[in-house]
Amino acid sequence: MTVTAGTAESMQLGLQLTITNSSQIEIEMDTVRLLLLFEECAIGHVVLPNFALRIGNNDLEVDAFFAPDPTNEEHIAAGLRMLTQYLTGRVSHVRLSGFHPQVTSIAFMRPALQALHTQIPIMGIDRPMILGSTMLLSMGSVLRNLRSGLTVQSRMKLQNPLDCEVRILKLNGSVEYSGKTLSTMSSDFTTDPIMLPPRAILEPKQMVTQVIASFASSTMQKLMSSGISVSVDCVLHVQVGEYTIQDLIYSQDDIPVGMGT
Repeated sequence: MTVTAGTAESMQLGLQLTITNSSQIEIEMDTVRLLLLFEECAIGHVVLPNFALRIGNNDLEVDAFFAPDPTNEEHIAAGLRMLTQYLTGRVSHVRLSGFHPQVTSIAFMRPALQALHTQIPIMGIDRPMILGSTMLLSMGSVLRNLRSGLTVQSRMKLQNPLDCEVRILKLNGSVEYSGKTLSTMSSDFTTDPIMLPPRAILEPKQMVTQVIASFASSTMQKLMSSGISVSVDCVLHVQVGEYTIQDLIYSQDDIPVGMGT
């Protein structure tokens, strides 16, 4: 699967699938629309223009449109889980169903298409979004403020793994080191979004605000001497193209963190 564009109404995906016609009849139709299901929830639809079904296996490259019903919380949650699995490198299994209300304009073909159910494995991407982070602080500020919790700004090195522009609007979450929470993050970029061009790697000017846990003095000393590797669990509000996604859960391990001033 590739993410190729986003409008206000949907996020466009590129899918590869195989549909097997076990009959001895070739079928040609007009545009066919199929539901895209994940965990039995409709998260979008697939469009097959001028659909022709040949005998045997039909290998297709199709456009899918990710757009869970904004009034259905169950479908929204399922769509978010699928996106989280995709972005964190895990396999998702989606299903195409012929029960789209506009499956075809050819009345006698509707029963056959409604019987169509094809499962597609969606492979997760192996390109992490966070490549590293630099905390901007000094030894003096650590010694003076750590007992009461130290607020620092971090500069992040980010990667856009998608084939269209991504804007980060909000980022909230936690940073863990050796199984303990090192800091919490809370940043609102709504008025000045982090802009990530397709497939780009960059260090945006916008800083992420972190509050260091009060017990983390030994960890901070190690950070300042040699750097550390952390895990992040966060909730993102993003725009993919023009399509807005709220409450997207993202997690990542083995993120290098150093110190800067």
